Amino acid sequence: MNRRVGDLFSDLEEIDPSLKIKPQMLGRLARRQIRPQAYSQATLFSSMALGKPVLFDQYPSPLKKSGPVQPVRQVEAALNRLGHRNRFEVRCGPSETSKYLTGRELVERWNSSRARVNVTDLHIRGTSIEQLVDPRNLSWFNLLPDCGEEAATQEMMSLVVSSRGCLSDSHSDAPDSSNYCFAGEKVWLFWDTFEGKKLGLEDCSIDTVLSHCSFDMARFLSLRSARWLTVSDGQALFLPGEYTHKVITTRRYMGVGSFYLSLPNSLRSLSRWNLHGPLWLENRSNAEDDPALAEIAQQLNHTIKKMRSRSNRFQEKLGYNYLQHAFDSWRKSTRKRQQKVVLSSSNFSSYMELLRKVQAIY
Repeated sequence: MNRRVGDLFSDLEEIDPSLKIKPQMLGRLARRQIRPQAYSQATLFSSMALGKPVLFDQYPSPLKKSGPVQPVRQVEAALNRLGHRNRFEVRCGPSETSKYLTGRELVERWNSSRARVNVTDLHIRGTSIEQLVDPRNLSWFNLLPDCGEEAATQEMMSLVVSSRGCLSDSHSDAPDSSNYCFAGEKVWLFWDTFEGKKLGLEDCSIDTVLSHCSFDMARFLSLRSARWLTVSDGQALFLPGEYTHKVITTRRYMGVGSFYLSLPNSLRSLSRWNLHGPLWLENRSNAEDDPALAEIAQQLNHTIKKMRSRSNRFQEKLGYNYLQHAFDSWRKSTRKRQQKVVLSSSNFSSYMELLRKVQAIY
């Protein structure tokens, strides 16, 4: 096992020298690896409620139709059909220069052994690709698309197309994220954002970074929250928003991902946004007045009220029965002072009061 881990990180070091490891690190690396498990909705919702990353094997495909044609070929055909009017910003070459390519040009470069392309935010909402990839298949529990206009834009259902050797430097996202792989492989390293900051691990979503984020494997492995994994064909990763992540493509990759808000992760997400400010705000100290947070709170209230009169089966589909689990976990992991800040927030008050009334957490 350690030999395979050592070989993998030797390859990663060629892409990013900061990932260099010493022989004595191999044991710790192997113990920090998250391995895939069989998919179940119960495991997914429980992980959301606890704020734990989870990796699934054979997650249900987000494609609307399965058939003899491989998923990658179906996605390529959909990109080829987009025409010349649809152009997407793509990072090209070793220097990752930004260029605007058509879907056909992106496919051609991705299939070339000489070219390098990397796009992680090719938005598919409102395009003909939605005829192939159904966002609800990936995250039927996602409440963001049902929120107002300000909040709904945070979902960003996107295709991910990367050549081998592409690197996404250390960064974090505002909501939790889902990532499904059609084909290829990426290595993810991630850690709690604020635990990492204490040891000098930078995050380009938060810190002012001149070139590459400061990263060191010894410091990474000293973190309690440090974990890593590989995502490959047919697998899906669900990652909480409190984790900074560094991602390297080890085999040319095509997948789809989005950001989401669900009933099981709603308390933890709203708590983080109220305490630290959501990353979508330039001035995160103004979270109290943010219209997107107000829309999210309103949608949560509407959904919970609706759940009260629906069948047990429908409640289970959206994770309504995990609200208690989520609250217990939040109360154990959040300091008393922070709990008071969250509970006194104007965005939170109506949400918490509603939970009291339906006896979901008390």
